Order: sequence, then C-alpha cells, then structure tokens
Amino acid sequence: MKINEQSIELIQKLMDKHPHTLLTIGVLHKGETSFKLFDASGEIPYESHLYEMGSIGKTFTTSLLAKYVSKGKMNLDDSVAKYISVLDDEKYYPTLKRLATHTAGYPADYELDMKLLMNLLWKYYIKREQPIIQDNMTVSKEKLIRLAKKRKLKDTDYPWVYSNFGMSLLGLALSNVAGKDFLTLMTEYINQDLKLKNTFVGTNYDQLVKGYDVKNQEIIPWFITKDDQYIPAGGGMLTTAEDLLEYARLNLEETPEYLTLCHDYQAPGGKGSGNMDMALGWWFNTRDKICWHAGNVNGCATSLSFTKGKDFAIVALANVYSYDEREPLTNAVLLENWDN
Repeated sequence: MKINEQSIELIQKLMDKHPHTLLTIGVLHKGETSFKLFDASGEIPYESHLYEMGSIGKTFTTSLLAKYVSKGKMNLDDSVAKYISVLDDEKYYPTLKRLATHTAGYPADYELDMKLLMNLLWKYYIKREQPIIQDNMTVSKEKLIRLAKKRKLKDTDYPWVYSNFGMSLLGLALSNVAGKDFLTLMTEYINQDLKLKNTFVGTNYDQLVKGYDVKNQEIIPWFITKDDQYIPAGGGMLTTAEDLLEYARLNLEETPEYLTLCHDYQAPGGKGSGNMDMALGWWFNTRDKICWHAGNVNGCATSLSFTKGKDFAIVALANVYSYDEREPLTNAVLLENWDN
C-alpha cells in the first residue's frame, strides 16, 4: 500500500485534533491485502484491532435482504407491512426497496421517546448501570411499531433522507421472516453465510478499542442485549479491518451470488448523499461503479468502499467520532493505489 504526502498530511491533521486516535487503513487490490496502523507518533507496527463499524452495518442488513429476495421469501416491491403483521395493511407503508435506499419518507432520526428516556435515566442514576446511550441507532420493537403506525406516508419515492428508523423497520421485517430475534439472525448470517470470524453484533468485548468523542473524552460504547429486544439494523456491530476487506472481497466476487442484487443502481441519492446514488443499502457512484458506506457513532468513524471494475477496496477505521478528514483521506489513499 502506498501512502502519499497528501494522506500523511491528513493523518497528521487528524492526530493534531485527536491525539488518542488509533487509525487503521486497509487495501485490497487484485486479491492481495495490505494494512497500515497509525497513532499520534505516526505509523506504528501493524496489529489488528477491533472497532465499532457504525452504519456500515446497514449494508449487512441489506445483504441479508438480498438473500431472502433471491430465495423468494421477500420481494423488494412488497410493502413492509406484509412482513410485520401488527401493521395495518389497509394503510400505506413503504416498500422494502424504499427502506433500503432511504427514499421511504421516514426522518433521519427517531422522534424523542420520553418513555425510553426515563428508562435510561432510571438505569443510569438509580440502578447505576450503563444504558444504551444512542437511541438514534437502535430502537425497541414496541417503539418501532408505534412510530411506524403514527407516521402517514404517500405511495411515492420520497427525496433521499438517510434514515436509521427505516433501516431498523427493515431489520424487523427480516427478523419476522426468519422467525428469530435480529441479534441471533445477524450473528448467524455473519458466521454461517459470510464466514467472518471477527465481526460481532453487540459491543460487550474487552478487545474493543477505546473510543473518544469530539472533545477527546473517552466514551463508553452503548450496549445491546437480546433481552432489550432492540433492532440494531444500522449499527451496534464490531469488526476488524481484515474482516471488512474480506466482506469487500465477497462483494467484489459476488459470492454468495445474491450479493449481485446489492450493487446496481436503485434510486437517486439527491441532496445530502454526497452526489452519489443508491444501490441496495450502498451509496453508489454510477460513473466509476464504486459502492461506498461510512459509519459514525460516538467513538468511531469508519469507511468502506470497493469498485468491481478495478478489483479494489479500501477500509479506514478510527476510534474517534466523526472527523472531517475521513473522505479526503480515503480518496487520497484510493487514488494512490487503485491504478497500480
């Protein structure tokens, strides 16, 4: 892997702002992988680390959707209500395709839920437990259904709005079709279908790198348990750079074959999508055939992109919340390596 001067400058800028950062960059090119690891002192000897992947997990959800579509168990043009029986099928609910492409009309984040907020405060101040602290990433089945019933939508392709809520609703539909809770379903999919050994649902792992917020304060990751009945269809997963590049390789080779369904244009991205369109869960650069997704939660910023025409993939994983250098850095490394 080549790291050019522009990339080094961006890495240094990141470290100047966030000196606790641990940054892993990995490249897959023509079947060969290479990795580099950086901290505030510069490049250091490489070792694998476990990071939160953030919203890259959404592409795992849509990959599972592609599997069920290929088996005839689900149809992209079906209303999500077909797979969630408690929803009133006489009312319009978005199609699975619209949920997977963020064109369903749901908001970017969940509405404030006082019941959940009081529960979190009770856990933290009374029981002295560490509660889930990011309700914009996970949501209970009860709340998910309540908010879906509350919102009135039209049968139309809405302008693109990135929606954690819509992806979670899709996750509940998948869970119902499988007859399993989402955490079990996704764990089995990761282990059995994708055969990834160091990718996990949940954050209760001692090996997880410490995360830091924008003020460089250490944060405690939000915990997801089966008993909470949460649907973390857009986050709550851990991974390594090695596993994410293996996941990219599966997508490049389109094995399993149903992954082919994930890589074609499905909907326009519109304002806020970085001038990219939507494939099935992936941002999609139509001209260069690049599939891309990123992740941000309080304590990590991640990016994964691949392009089949160049047989190239790049991953960046950092243990700091949302840094401005992520896309420029990824692009700088990509342009330096993918034509070699």
